Amino acid sequence: MEHHTLINNTTRVKESNTQLILSTIKKLGTATRNEIARSTGLSLSTCGNILKSLLVSGEIMEGGLQNCSGGRPAKQYIYNKSHHIVAAIIIYPDTDNYIVQYTVTNLCKEVVTRNTFSTSSFSLSTLEALLDKEFKRFHSLTSISIGIPATLLHHLQKAAGIQDTRFLETLCTQKYQIPVKIEKISSIIAMDYYKNNPDLTNATIAAFTISQSAVNAGYVFNGKVYTGDSSEEGQFEMHFLQTHLKKKSGHDTLMTKVMFAIASSLATFHPDVILLSKSETSAISLQEIKDRCMQTFPNEPRPKFILEESPLKVCASGALDTAISNLQPNLTLVSR
Repeated sequence: MEHHTLINNTTRVKESNTQLILSTIKKLGTATRNEIARSTGLSLSTCGNILKSLLVSGEIMEGGLQNCSGGRPAKQYIYNKSHHIVAAIIIYPDTDNYIVQYTVTNLCKEVVTRNTFSTSSFSLSTLEALLDKEFKRFHSLTSISIGIPATLLHHLQKAAGIQDTRFLETLCTQKYQIPVKIEKISSIIAMDYYKNNPDLTNATIAAFTISQSAVNAGYVFNGKVYTGDSSEEGQFEMHFLQTHLKKKSGHDTLMTKVMFAIASSLATFHPDVILLSKSETSAISLQEIKDRCMQTFPNEPRPKFILEESPLKVCASGALDTAISNLQPNLTLVSR
């Protein structure tokens, strides 16, 4: 048992070092073995062995020789950004439709193709047809991330008799034989903001995506997406208001839902930052929501309100990050 544990940990350390070197070359663009060793803290010997294996796998390429004033010129290594092709599919709620955008990029998120269309309904068959189409066009796809509203995801799972999102991911992964990750769009927006603001290390981020009939929410705690304990996590259903809301319609009803969702979030999660986004055709104003919050909730503790005007772009970027990270092994050292 101890022997197997040692082998497992040795393998995991090597894989971890490989990912460290890959990310370093990607960050630097072009680097020599000495530069990689200095940046990673790994020995020249370790870097050399891993660089050889990465050249064989095609994940990096040989560059030219580095100019130097004396001595033997050093060989340069280049990150092969086209070694893998990944895709992000975003289903975003509109007033009476869903906006569907799929983007295919290389590992540096340089767009190979992008297409956007609108549909009045969306089912698992729609998703499967879209995935089939992309696989026929791009046989080299190696990872896919899907962003979807939580309310729609719950509806799809219920219609198919599936209770767990991970099970749906497993079905897709088994069919297409590549990693497939399904995330809620509000969670993607929250995590994207967290990653792009390194000063928020210990902050709690809440993101609200407002459609014409629902308020979707996503949270990031301690750098991780909160997934909750149910299939409808992040959804605010004000049961005690349902009778009252049914008697009303339009703008007032939606504003009431939004304000109660934010109030519930403040009372439960105490977020440091609240991100607000909505469908393009929604009549509600994000600035109006922010102003109403400023008038309604006390100054302390009051979160910072951010109006996200390009949620579709943010979702696509965040989903692509997930698709790329899915290609990296999930490493955990095993204790003896």
